[in-house]
Amino acid sequence: MLAAIVFLDLNGITIRDPNGRLYDAMIALAERRMDKRDLAEIFRELSGTD
Repeated sequence: MLAAIVFLDLNGITIRDPNGRLYDAMIALAERRMDKRDLAEIFRELSGTD
């Protein structure tokens, strides 16, 4: 997840996560309740891009 955030930052996309959604996503990924597509959607929402 950190690699994805750094990649996005290097490409001018800032992720804002005031509610801790990425923490919850990281736990969900570890528990296999979420997949890469779900994570990509969260990144889109937190970056304000669609």
